[in-house]
Amino acid sequence: NNFVMETKLNKADIIALSCSMAMSRTVMKEVVEGLKKLGMRSNVKVITGGQASFDTDIKNYGTDAFGASISAAITQSNEMMRILKEERSKNKS
Repeated sequence: NNFVMETKLNKADIIALSCSMAMSRTVMKEVVEGLKKLGMRSNVKVITGGQASFDTDIKNYGTDAFGASISAAITQSNEMMRILKEERSKNKS
């Protein structure tokens, strides 16, 4: 999956997926599974948004957050970065 490979190459903390068509929803599961296969899932957060994305995606596809609007997605992303920083500081101790 290109999303996962680019995440690994760029050492990204968050993958944000915008789903504007129902058929693009399958990518959510592929991304989460790809991160798991490479052992990156605990280090990378996945947020979804767009017309074909719903808050139930967190449960159904294993994503971390849903942004119903751009401002909500930014708020969620900031919160996920805060959580990642806390987890990383605990792991250093």
